[in-house]
Amino acid sequence: GSLARILRWLGESEKAEAMFRETLEIQRRLEGVHRAEIAATLNNLGILLGQRGDWEGAEPLIREAVEIIRSVRGDEHPEVAAGLSTLGTVLEETGDVAGAEASYRESLAMRRRLLGAEHPDSARSLYALAGLQQIQGNADGALESCREILALRGEVLPDTHPMVAAALHIAGLSLLDLDRPEEAEAALRESLRLREAALPEDHWLIASSQSALGASLAAQGRHREAESLLLTAHSHLEATLGPTHRRTLETAGRLAELYDATGWKNEAELWRNRAR
Repeated sequence: GSLARILRWLGESEKAEAMFRETLEIQRRLEGVHRAEIAATLNNLGILLGQRGDWEGAEPLIREAVEIIRSVRGDEHPEVAAGLSTLGTVLEETGDVAGAEASYRESLAMRRRLLGAEHPDSARSLYALAGLQQIQGNADGALESCREILALRGEVLPDTHPMVAAALHIAGLSLLDLDRPEEAEAALRESLRLREAALPEDHWLIASSQSALGASLAAQGRHREAESLLLTAHSHLEATLGPTHRRTLETAGRLAELYDATGWKNEAELWRNRAR
């Protein structure tokens, strides 16, 4: 198992998958293997497939892992809550928004009961729900969830904790959806500042922040500033996540909208094609 994890970290995903599958086969055959170990292998294999974009392949593995952990640990346990959070991510990526929301809400409620509303793991579940709410178009709900997370900023969630920058990012996008671009800009600038302080300069999360900030500037008619940020963001996202990743395509779409607004029709068409 540990060798498979090392191979995954090294980017040898096919070798890691083969090792996880072999481990799983052996664990299922052997008498006396603790079922929690099988759940861990299923979880690792599911996450690996998801990282490769095979979310449909990941779903049954993660579902089985959650079922096993429930049977081993009982219905109320931090590991069950963690499994439900992972399942929510898988369902969100496969397009099952209702299923994802149900998993996130169950995980959040369980973590609040077991760990308390101020625990960082509870904040993580709330963040997952906020991100889903924003994608669903429920900007008010997303903003409220982000405000709950940001109320923990300080001792519970120091500024170095990734949930602070993440919540500011979703809050900024939600404010943008609510046609409040100046407030969005403030939240997104703060998120970008925190990410730049914590992450390597070529990290995709920094580029994601730059893209969102560019969108908030474009919404204010500050096209020159927006263009510079969006072009930089697209270049970095394309290099790190690839040209067909949704964040890369989203940034291309923002550039198309920007060039439409400035009357650069040829540039707009070029970026619209890259956003498809």
